[in-house]
Amino acid sequence: MRIMPSSTSDRSRRRVGRPRARPAQNELPPDQAILDAARKLFRSRGFAATSTRQIAEAAGLRQPSLFHHFSSKTAILQAIVDLAVAPELAFIDSESRRGLEPDVALYRYARFVYTNLATNPNVIGSPLQFPETDAGDFKAFWRAYERIYSTLKSHIAAGVAAGLFDPVDVDVAAEQTFALLEAPLGRPQRSARRATPAARQAAVLVLKGLLKEPRRLPGIQAAADAD
Repeated sequence: MRIMPSSTSDRSRRRVGRPRARPAQNELPPDQAILDAARKLFRSRGFAATSTRQIAEAAGLRQPSLFHHFSSKTAILQAIVDLAVAPELAFIDSESRRGLEPDVALYRYARFVYTNLATNPNVIGSPLQFPETDAGDFKAFWRAYERIYSTLKSHIAAGVAAGLFDPVDVDVAAEQTFALLEAPLGRPQRSARRATPAARQAAVLVLKGLLKEPRRLPGIQAAADAD
């Protein structure tokens, strides 16, 4: 709630923060408006070619107002990439308590990761497109990224050990699988309705390439869809 000043002298006092440069339609909270504007600019122009002034202008803010919410352009990128991987980390935590068979777990993992990359607006491209993420400020992101990748390797290794998958080289299989699941990177974001069939197809391709008995695939899909 904004408290209006009761006198001319009150109005002359300095306010905390700064007003928007221009009103925005369907106005977002300032921090969300900044992230929304930065995502679009980083995706279209790249990180290095985007300035905080351009981000502020696109968000409908004055440039000094941006620094009330983010200390730097790098901090904005950091927030975006953290939001990009957060759903996958939450999914991994939830799945770890389910005790699923490795083939079902891998199907669900592949479907979820593909869907997140296709629909999450914070996914603005491959980390390799943003060399700025190599800086020390992004250690938490890279730990998260490594956990996501390690989970994939664990599912494949468990399936091989259980005799459900062919005796593949786990490292190579994980690398190839991850490349398939990252196919949405760099493409326009999709709605969940449009992404769901593609995510299912990606999961099917992953399992078909690993299963000793491909005829088991319908049962794996049914188990994966049970929830």
